[in-house]
Amino acid sequence: MGKKLIDRNKIIHAFLKASFDKSAGATSLSDVANILGVKKASLYNHFSSREEMYAATLTFCAEYVANVSFLPEPHEKYFSYSLETAVTKIITSYFRSYELDPLCAAYSFIQSERYFNEQALQASYNQMHTIVDGISTVLYAHAKTHQSEVDAKKEITFRAVVIADIVTVHLNKMLLHRKDMIRKNPETGTGSLFELPVYKDELQAALSHIQRFIVCSEAP
Repeated sequence: MGKKLIDRNKIIHAFLKASFDKSAGATSLSDVANILGVKKASLYNHFSSREEMYAATLTFCAEYVANVSFLPEPHEKYFSYSLETAVTKIITSYFRSYELDPLCAAYSFIQSERYFNEQALQASYNQMHTIVDGISTVLYAHAKTHQSEVDAKKEITFRAVVIADIVTVHLNKMLLHRKDMIRKNPETGTGSLFELPVYKDELQAALSHIQRFIVCSEAP
């Protein structure tokens, strides 16, 4: 059998896969080597240590998540919908984007490591700001207020933060269930979010909570 070719990118993805299954702290060089089907010593041709491998994986995850758009379509398109329809489309699209790997694993890596690593914490903050900015854009376009522009922006920002929190809570619950299913059925691989009943449950719960909040916040 010929020698398997590996590079830094393949090693990072293997480290990410092992971390998704076990957690970053529990992932060893042996785990990474086993996924790649190589000897552990060969990893040192690309990384000087496990710490360097961890750092490279974290940087990859932070950059990958940062490039995910919360508003995938041109902003103007959402303004032609009602606020309820626009929010539903945006949240649904955002949840669906997490079906694709490595986004699901990259997001999970950042969320689990934010309590131990400042770069991961910053990446988590940046991701939340992306959601808040996207929601604020749509809320502002649909705003019906006689407040001053400063007061209106403050109110919209507050509402966007609440909605972003709702999105994050249900997204995390959805991914937690996915990880649990993978652990129980490792032979199926990462699988599809759309094969999980919890995907629709968490999406609908998020949308329901958001719509109730919007109605209540708009009440006189």
